[in-house]
Formats: sequence, C-alpha cells, structure tokens
Amino acid sequence: MFAAAGSCNVACLAAMMFYVPSEQTMEFYLVIPFAWGLADSVWYCQMSAYIGHYFPSQKWPVFVTMRNSMNVTFVITFAYTAFICMEAKMYMTLAMMFTSLTSFYVFEVLQRRKAKKAGPTYTYIEKT
Repeated sequence: MFAAAGSCNVACLAAMMFYVPSEQTMEFYLVIPFAWGLADSVWYCQMSAYIGHYFPSQKWPVFVTMRNSMNVTFVITFAYTAFICMEAKMYMTLAMMFTSLTSFYVFEVLQRRKAKKAGPTYTYIEKT
C-alpha cells in the first residue's frame, strides 16, 4: 500500500512538473488533488495501523510524536513557501517522499529480522 501511495504521489508530481496549463484541460485541476488526497489518505491510514501494530504498549506517545512531527513539517513548509520556486518545492517533496519510503522499508526489514531471530510467538489455548 505504501508503494502504491508513493507511486500515486510520484505520478502527481510528474504531472505537475511537465503539464502545460490550458483552458481546454480543466479536468487536470480536479484529478491531481483527488489523486493526491487518495494517496495521502493511504499514507495516514496505513501509518496509523503500522504504528499501532509495532508499538502496542506505547501507542499514545508514538501517535503524538507522529502528529507533532507532521505539524512541524507543515510549519517549516509554510515558512519557506515564499522563498523557493514551485519546481524546487516539488523536487524537495519528491526527495522527502523517497527518503520516507526508504526509511520505512529499512525499518520493516529490521523488524522482520528481529522477529525472525526471536522465533515464532504462538499462544496456545488448551481445551478443558
């Protein structure tokens, strides 16, 4: 799901970089925000489920940290908006998305290796 959301974001960014606006193609202004919102909803839902799965005993601190880091990122983005051109912002977004996906997959591989070393965790329920 993360790869699908990332692909959707890359397609949206590529379309925004290479699209030449015209009056005949007004659908573009509706399709790109829809696709971006769809990918964004996948990011949020999957990340929340992922955090709940890997940090079951520390859900609230981890969720607060996730939301705070997202809000700090929004503030930083808003702060530099007036000083950087749109093309540079799109490249920065693309770089951050690839960094996020890479770090996610590295974390996933490390967690799977850790689980493999620990062995299976089965809970047996005895019938009485």
